[in-house]
Amino acid sequence: MPIRHAMTIYISSAIIIASVVDGFQLQSRTFLKATSIRNESKLRMVNDNSLALQYREGYDEDYYTFDPKLSFRTLFHDYAPRASIIARTYASYAINARRPSSLGGFFSGVDFFDSYDEEDQEEKDLIDCLSYLPSGGLNLPPKSRDLLARATMQYLRKSTNNGQSSSADGDVKLSEVLSIIDEEFKFYNVPFSVGDPSHGADRKSKDKDDLKAAEISRKIFAFSAFYRLPREITTVLFGEEEYGLRMQRVAKYYNDFVRWGWKGVLFPKGLGVRIRRKYLESKRARYSILPRLLKRDRNEAIQEAELAIKDSSSTDLPVRRMSREEFLATMDKELSFPASDDDNRQSLFKVPTFFFPNRNNVFKRIKRQFDSQTNKLKGAGRAGVIAYGALNFAWYTLAVMWQWGRVSSAPVSPGTIGALKYSIKKFGKVLIGTYVGSQVTKLARLSLAVLLAPIGDRALRSTQKKFNINESRAFWLLTTLLIGSCLGVWTSVIVGDAALSSVGTFSM
Repeated sequence: MPIRHAMTIYISSAIIIASVVDGFQLQSRTFLKATSIRNESKLRMVNDNSLALQYREGYDEDYYTFDPKLSFRTLFHDYAPRASIIARTYASYAINARRPSSLGGFFSGVDFFDSYDEEDQEEKDLIDCLSYLPSGGLNLPPKSRDLLARATMQYLRKSTNNGQSSSADGDVKLSEVLSIIDEEFKFYNVPFSVGDPSHGADRKSKDKDDLKAAEISRKIFAFSAFYRLPREITTVLFGEEEYGLRMQRVAKYYNDFVRWGWKGVLFPKGLGVRIRRKYLESKRARYSILPRLLKRDRNEAIQEAELAIKDSSSTDLPVRRMSREEFLATMDKELSFPASDDDNRQSLFKVPTFFFPNRNNVFKRIKRQFDSQTNKLKGAGRAGVIAYGALNFAWYTLAVMWQWGRVSSAPVSPGTIGALKYSIKKFGKVLIGTYVGSQVTKLARLSLAVLLAPIGDRALRSTQKKFNINESRAFWLLTTLLIGSCLGVWTSVIVGDAALSSVGTFSM
C-alpha cells in the first residue's frame, strides 16, 4: 500500500476516533452531572405542569441519556477544534513514521475524569434560594436565574425589615429586568388585562406611552406566570426606578396587580412567551431546523396560560433560612434564659428547622406533588370529582370487604340485636383501618383520578344525553349513585355478618 494512502486512512481514523471519544465524553459528563443533581435532590421538576411546558419549549429527555447521533452532531458545534488538533497530532506521527504508543496524551488534556460531586458553593446557594419554585429554578436561563435569585433575596430582606424598603447595591431595576428577559425570551404581542379589563393592552390607543407601559407590564406578567412566580416576587421585578409619565402608567398595572393578585390577571390568547432557541437545555431542540411554533395550538396555549396563572397564585413564598451564626446565637440566647419562667420554658421547645435545608426535602416534595395533583383535579371540574369519587368507591368497598375477614371475632351475645351490635363495632374497626390506608394511598388515587378525568367527563355527557338533564343534575345523580352504592355494600356486609352470627348462635 502506498504511504500516501496509508497516511490518509490513518488521519481519517484518527478524526473518527476523536469525534466518538469526544461524544462519549460529552454524554458521560452530562449524565454524571444529571445523576449528581438527582442524588443531591436538586432536580425539583416535580410539577407536571412545568414539565409539560418544558417538553413543549424544547426540554428533551435524551439530554440525560446517551445518544450516539447527538455525539456526532455536537462535534461540529463544540468539539471540532479539538478533533482537528488530535488529527494534526496523529498526522505528525504518520509523517514521521512513528506510531503513538497510547492515548495517554489525549486523555491527559481532557477533563473526562472531572468530578461533579464538588459543585460550586455559589451554585448551591443559588439553587437553595430558588427552591420555592415548582422546578427549583433549574429550567431557567442563566441570567434569569441570577435575576430571580436577587429578586428573592430582595424580598426576603424586605420581609425581614417588616416591610420597610431598604435599598442595596444589588436591588433589581426595571430596565435590567427588561434587558434580561428580552435577551433570553421572545415575547409576542398578545392581549392581557390586570384587575380592571380597561387597563389591558388597548390596540386602538395611539398613545405611545400607553402602548409602551402595556408592553412592559405584559412582558413581566408573562415571564412571571411562565415560571410560576408568586405575587410578591413579581412585584419586586417592577423595580423602583422613576420613568416619568411612562412609569406612572406602568404603576397602574402594578397597583392593580398588588390589589387583585394573579386572580385579576388574564391572558385570553395565551402567554405569548417562549425561551429563545440558543438558551434551550436540549441541544437537539437548539439546533433543530424545524420551526418551534408548528406544534403550538391556540386552544393549548390558552389552557397553558390559565394553568400557569392558577399555579402562580398557589406557589409558596420563599422562606429565609437561618445562617449558622444566627442559629447558634438563638440557641445561646434561649439556653441562657432561666427555666423558672413559663414563657422561657416554652421557648426552649422551639426548633428552628430552617437551619437544616435538606431535612424536610422529602416531605416538601410529597407536598408539592400532592398540591400539584389537587390543582389538576380541581382544574378538571366535575369530571375530576366523578373520577375521584369512583376511585374512592372502589377503595372503600373492596378494602372493607378484604379487611372484614382479617378482624378477629369476639363472642357474640345471644339474639339478633347482639349480633348486629357486634357487627357494627367490627365495621367501625374495619373502617378506621381502611381510612388510615386511604390516607397512605391518597396521592396515588389523586394522580389516577387526573388520568381518569376524561372518562368521568364521558360519563357525565352520557348521563346528560340518556336522561335529558343538564350537567349539574347529571353530576348529582352520579354522585348519589356512588354514595348510595357504597352505603349499600356496607349495609349488606354488616347485615349479612349479623345474620350469619345469629344463625350460628341459634344453632348452638
